[in-house]
Order: sequence, then structure tokens, then C-alpha cells
Amino acid sequence: MSGPPPDEGALEAGGSWLRRSWSNASPSLRIACVAMWGAGGAATVLGAIGDFAGWWESMPFLTNVASTVTGALFSVPLALVVFQGFAANETQKRDQRGVALLAKATVRDILHDITGLAPDATDLDQLADRLRKLDDELLPAAQDNRSQPLLAAAVGEWREVHELWSRTLVSQERAQRLLHDAATRWRFMREHVQPHMVRQQLGWISTEDTKEIGRLLTAASVSYWDPGELDDELVRAMEALLTADDLRPLSRYFSGSHYAIVAGIDEQVEQSQAAVASTTALIAAVRRLAAAHGWAEPG
Repeated sequence: MSGPPPDEGALEAGGSWLRRSWSNASPSLRIACVAMWGAGGAATVLGAIGDFAGWWESMPFLTNVASTVTGALFSVPLALVVFQGFAANETQKRDQRGVALLAKATVRDILHDITGLAPDATDLDQLADRLRKLDDELLPAAQDNRSQPLLAAAVGEWREVHELWSRTLVSQERAQRLLHDAATRWRFMREHVQPHMVRQQLGWISTEDTKEIGRLLTAASVSYWDPGELDDELVRAMEALLTADDLRPLSRYFSGSHYAIVAGIDEQVEQSQAAVASTTALIAAVRRLAAAHGWAEPG
């Protein structure tokens, strides 16, 4: 009764593995294998001739020794190639694990740095929405209608946005340190981790992602802006408008009329929007990178 047919896929995989092991063997080992197989072939031919000629009939011990040596000349080289193949395979797996862990740790540290710019993502989204409302609705309405109540609404919103900013984003000094650390780690990722990832056939980040993260790190460093604390004079001027409907202190502060006040606030809003947009985009880009490669975010 015949057994099950051999698995052709397994046979093909085994043959492929042997070919790869042979190609990865050192030149000296390949030369030794060829020499031993040649010697084994010669010994086989000589043994066959001896059998036909009756040379070995009175020498059973030497016959066994010769047979053993002949078999070894074939099996030992094959065993060496297989052993070296297994050793190389295990070494590659170990190296791959090491490189993967290094890449994961580096991206995790980068993500830790940039999420440190805005610890609460919900507040960052809220800040972006309120800045957008100021820029798209409140300030244009106050400017176009030259309406003091509309200007008061814009000033009140800007004061609240300013307070939200201080709770959402870190100071500029702290941000520059975090961005510097992230940029240093990203450079290490590209210059040192990338070659090992390619060498270990682990793939690499797409060129688009690489350029985007590099660009966003630069943009965030350039555009990050800290409006600082509102000075006492500006606070009093805002209060005068919001509580007493008195525009004069605010006009004196901005050295101008209704238009100058709107323009002054609008300039700060635009700077704030650029900082929030670059920070948000950078965090999102590194999170996409971590997700695409299965690199977990810090807990």
C-alpha cells in the first residue's frame, strides 16, 4: 500500500533552502565540498571496480572502512552546508529581531517627543477649531461691518483661545528641546537604522513618508509659536471693551482704530494657526508611520 504523495510545495521549499544555503556558504567550504564529493565519486568508482574484480573478498574490515569513508565523503560536506545554513538563518532572524526592536524604540521615542508638544490631542483639536472660527468668521465679520459688538465677540474669543493655548501646548523653549530631540532621533533612524532594515530585508519607510516627516519636523520647529502671557495693559483693555463697552484702551494699545485692533489680533491668530497646523500634522505623520509598521505608541 503506497503512502501519501510527497508535498511538492515542501519539496520545492526544501530545495530552495538548500540552494540558498549553498550560495551563502563560504568559498572555502564550497571548494572543500566539491573536492570531497569528487573524492567520494572516485572512491565509489574504485570500489565498484574492486567488487567486480574481487579485490575485497579477503579484506572485509578494509571493505567496511572504505565504504564508511566513501559515504562520509558525500554526507559530511552536505551536513556542513546544512549546518551553516541553519546557523546563518538563525543569525539572520536574531539580527532582524534586533533591528526591528531598535526601529520600534526609535519611533516610539520620536512619538513621545512630539506628543509632548500637546499632551491632550482633544484640546489641540479644539484649539484648531476655535482659531479657525476666529480667522474665518469672527474677525472678518468685525472688520467688514466695523461693528463694536462683533469686535467684542472676537476679542472675547481670542482671550479664551489664549487661555486654552496655555493649557494645550508647551512653552516655546520646551517645544524647541522636544523638536530638537525628535529631529536627532529621526536622523539616527534614517542614517543608521534604515541601512540595517534594508540589509535585513525588513522593508523601509516610503520616500514620501520620509520626506514628509523631515519637512514637518523643520516646519514645526520654524512655525512653533508661543504667544506668552497677556500683559496687564492688554488684559485691562480687553476687560474695558468686554465689560464697559469701552474701545479706547484697546485702541491705545494697538495704536490705531478698529482696523488696527482687528489686524493685530489677526496676525497673532495666523501665527497660532501655523503652529497648531504643523504640530498636528507632525503628530499624525509619525502616528501613521508607527501604525504602518506595527510599532506601538508609548503607553
